[in-house]
Amino acid sequence: MKKKSDKICFNCQGENLEIFGPTQGGYYYQCLGCGSETRRSKKNRSIQKDFEASQQTCYSDMDLLETPTFSSIQHLVARERMKLVSKFIKNGRLLEIGPGGGEFMTIASNFGLDTFGVEHSPVAKKRLNEDLGLSVECGLFEDFNFEAEFDVIVNMHVIEHVIDPVLHLKTVKRALKKNGILFLGTPNLDSWSRVIAGRKWQGYTPAHQHLFKIDSMKKLFTPDWNIINFKTIESWENWPWTFISMLRDVDGERPLDQAGQVSRRLSPALLNAIGYFARPISWPLRIIQNSMRGGFELIAIAKLK
Repeated sequence: MKKKSDKICFNCQGENLEIFGPTQGGYYYQCLGCGSETRRSKKNRSIQKDFEASQQTCYSDMDLLETPTFSSIQHLVARERMKLVSKFIKNGRLLEIGPGGGEFMTIASNFGLDTFGVEHSPVAKKRLNEDLGLSVECGLFEDFNFEAEFDVIVNMHVIEHVIDPVLHLKTVKRALKKNGILFLGTPNLDSWSRVIAGRKWQGYTPAHQHLFKIDSMKKLFTPDWNIINFKTIESWENWPWTFISMLRDVDGERPLDQAGQVSRRLSPALLNAIGYFARPISWPLRIIQNSMRGGFELIAIAKLK
C-alpha cells in the first residue's frame, strides 16, 4: 500500500514522501527523492518511547545475542567484515559502536588492533565485559564525548536503529582522528532480497527506524564525509531468511515478543551443517550479487573532508 504523506524527509528535507506498508516493522515513510525510509511511530507514543520499545526486539534478558545459533552466524559475518577493514588499517585504535555479541571486536583484537566498544544494551555490555573480556562501555553513543581518539570506527547495523542518523554521524565525526576511516553498515534497500521479498523483506522490523540505499546514504554523508567506496556483503544465510520472511503473513507491525524465535529454534549444529553445503553452492551467486552491490548488508567506507 502506498499513499502520499505530508511529512518531510529527515535526510534530504524533501516533501515527496509516500507511506509504504504494511511490513513486519509497521509502515514506513518512503522518500521518493533520496530513497531513504523512516518507520512511522505509533500515535500514542513519543519518538523516544517508540525507539526504546522497538529496541526490545534486539535487547532483552533473553536476547538472541545469547543464542549459539545467532553467534555462529555472526562469527562468519564478522570475518567477512574484518577482511574488508584489514585492507585499510593494520594497527591503531578501533571503536565499534554496537558490538552486540562481540564477534567482530574479538576478531579485531586478535588481529592486533586496540579495540573499544560502546553498547546500548546493559545485557550485552555485561556479557562482553565479563565473559569475553572486551573493553565496552554502556550507553547511547551520542552521549559520549570522544575527541579525535580513534583511527577507525566500525558502525555495523546501528544507524538504522537510532532516532537521529544526522546527529549520530556528527558524533562519529568528533570521535574519529583526522585521517581515520569509518565503516558504516546497514541493511541495503537495493539488495536483491529486498527487490524479491518486497514488503516481506527481513530488513523491515520494529527495531529499524531508518533504512537506506546507496543514493540516500550518499546524501547522508554529503556534509562532512568523502566516500571512498561502497561494498555489500551477502552472507549465505540471508537467502534462507528471505524465503522464511516471504512465507509469513504481514498485516502490520509484528509483536515485540516474537524477536529471535526462529534463531532459538535452530541448533548451531544444524545451522553449521546447512552452511557446510550452502556456502560453496551459493558462493558464485553471492560473488555476482556483491559485485553488483546487491548484497543484504550495505557498507559505506568514508573519510572526513
